[in-house]
Amino acid sequence: MTTIQPARTYNQKHVPRKYAPGQRRVSIYWTWSYPWEANRDVTELDNRFSTMTEVRRVAWPAYETPEWGANAFLQGIAGTLELFHRSTLDFQQIVGDTTGHSVAVFQRADQAGYNLPIDERVLADTDTLLVFGLDHLAAEQEAASEEIAAVREWLRRACCSDRITTLARPATSSSARWNTPTMEIRSFLGSNASVNTPDR
Repeated sequence: MTTIQPARTYNQKHVPRKYAPGQRRVSIYWTWSYPWEANRDVTELDNRFSTMTEVRRVAWPAYETPEWGANAFLQGIAGTLELFHRSTLDFQQIVGDTTGHSVAVFQRADQAGYNLPIDERVLADTDTLLVFGLDHLAAEQEAASEEIAAVREWLRRACCSDRITTLARPATSSSARWNTPTMEIRSFLGSNASVNTPDR
């Protein structure tokens, strides 16, 4: 018996989630530029995501059914990026059922070409932020000093300013590559999952 999936929305403005005590608002942020990663030259094997053809060969026969075919699913690198998005769907469902809030999913540069650095648009209604830094260094996606400052202020509002000194460690300039602050932010959130954001 086939389970009917709920309707899906895409390419819409984020609807802010109202704060409610005990109901954490969880957000996912992908640091990649989706177009940059998806448009890589597939003849270059180093430092790029796999194409769906390559995934299919490695995971055979997992993706041999019609729903993964070219007329139903993105092929090339774009399809592999969508697999990452799909990998969080069960998590989003569980968190949504538990907290009463849908999980917001943001990308630094999305499929439609819109750019979204980490700022108040991401942080204003977020109590737990999961940052996935899967972008390749060759993409030169960098955490700007304004983004680091925004995250520090967000954490300060969460009453933990004494525990965020490692977040702003730009290597040689006013900005840092995503892989450095991303690991620190994720490590911080993982070890302080019970921190509550004040009413706002």
